[in-house]
Amino acid sequence: MKALPQSFFALDSRQVGYDLVGKLLVRNYKGKKISGIISQVDAYSMRNAVPNNRNRGAFYTPGAIHMYPSQGNYMLAISTFREDIYNEVLIRQVIPLEGIEIMMKHKGSSDEKNLTNGPGKLVKAFGLDKELDGTFITDNSTGLWITMHLTKPSVRKEKETENGDESNDFVGRYTLVDWKQ
Repeated sequence: MKALPQSFFALDSRQVGYDLVGKLLVRNYKGKKISGIISQVDAYSMRNAVPNNRNRGAFYTPGAIHMYPSQGNYMLAISTFREDIYNEVLIRQVIPLEGIEIMMKHKGSSDEKNLTNGPGKLVKAFGLDKELDGTFITDNSTGLWITMHLTKPSVRKEKETENGDESNDFVGRYTLVDWKQ
């Protein structure tokens, strides 16, 4: 399973977010595969944002992983578009496919339904940590990558908000509704 190329991520966060839904998030964890269908993402674009310790990953090269802290957990986001503008996509949820037993062990829970239905839960279930920050999701050797999976996903825009001023700030949520393999 080949990772998506960097060119996939070198687009506006709205396009990347929409296109990521239905793709497969894959983790090589100690020689075992963990995977899940990306089922919900948030896309962010903030034209006037200034890099700081918390958001610096949104300014990384497109395709770079940004593991940022939030409420005692880390979240998995991927930088998009250009290095000089805050653009990234947060992976909020996946539908677990492989390595479910490993995910349950990481989470300390046997509740399969709630393993990866939130950004912090997903990170914990996949065994991700801040060491991935700045590495590339486009490189299988990092142990975490995204690849093609669903051919015809149906994606719903759950929310899109955009400032009407010159800042062009944007937040959007895209959710998998239906698919065919």
